[in-house]
Amino acid sequence: MCASPVEFQRHSWTMEGIVSDIGVYWLIGLALLALVPFLLDYFRMPYLSNPTALAAAAGLLLVVLYSYESPTAEWPAGSFAARAAGAIAETAPAPALVVAAHAAAPATATPAVAQDDGARRDTTLEDLRQAVRRIDAQLQQELSSHQKTRVALADAETALARRAAGPAADQSATGTVALRGRLDAGGVAARYSWEKLAENTLVAGQSGSYYRVRLLEPAGGKPHAFAPDSYVLAGRNQLVRAAYKVFADDVMMAVPPGVEAKLYARVAAPLGITARTYNISRRRSDLRRFSYLPLAGDTVRYAGVESGKTITGRFTALEMPLVRAASLRQVLGALPTLPPISLLESSTRLPVDPVADGFELILFVNWR
Repeated sequence: MCASPVEFQRHSWTMEGIVSDIGVYWLIGLALLALVPFLLDYFRMPYLSNPTALAAAAGLLLVVLYSYESPTAEWPAGSFAARAAGAIAETAPAPALVVAAHAAAPATATPAVAQDDGARRDTTLEDLRQAVRRIDAQLQQELSSHQKTRVALADAETALARRAAGPAADQSATGTVALRGRLDAGGVAARYSWEKLAENTLVAGQSGSYYRVRLLEPAGGKPHAFAPDSYVLAGRNQLVRAAYKVFADDVMMAVPPGVEAKLYARVAAPLGITARTYNISRRRSDLRRFSYLPLAGDTVRYAGVESGKTITGRFTALEMPLVRAASLRQVLGALPTLPPISLLESSTRLPVDPVADGFELILFVNWR
């Protein structure tokens, strides 16, 4: 930093400094005066006729040249020239250093600026990446919060539904247990009888409980049956339908909505194979085409996929059970509140039905 005017005056304009400076200047002036006549004669400069002015100008020039060539030259200690030279040395850089700085600047300025620009770009990209990561983390937190809220709402709805249907649900569960216990035990009612079968997978893909149901006559409790060598019930349609209605009201309507239940119809096979054939009347032409569940190979179980049956002319005694089952399904009708009745193939491999020309309903229930 340059010295302030106050500091300059305090350090330079002292009596000792002035006297020292005047002595130096007189010595320089006397030396120049001694050289003036020789210089004038050598350079032939008659217009420089004032030796005093020439000496003063030459002295000033020497002082300036001496200060420029050696700013740190040793002047007499405490002199004005020494203090001025020290101030110049402290505040002004050396010419060699200035030239070296200017010479080196073009070589290093461009890479430094490029490096600074690259560093700024890297910093900006990293800031953007961090901002994206922060936003992604916030979105993940919000998504997790929404999922938890959705689960909480679903649980609340389930709890409200259970609370609203608490007594009904308990009653339904109690009714299901009671119905299952009643069917498993078997028994006889006013118009039907039932017993549980040992087979748990009578039909492929239907694992659960199977029950044999027989519709009974109103008097004596005798099972209904077809007329011998006939595929019709011989005037028993109304009685059979009434007995089925009682069974449906007592059992089928008592099955809870969430429990799977199905009905199958099966007619006993003939005890002996005969060559006799039968004909379907024109009024019952609808019995010539139907579907049924066939037996699976040589077993007593049934396949899970139905097969089609078409009777083009007369049918044999071996086909009689399927024709009777199709006829029974039409007599019972399709009640809108009950599942449709599927037909099961009959065979001599099955246990002999103690009821001659009899039929049975197979109830399947998946109690879970």
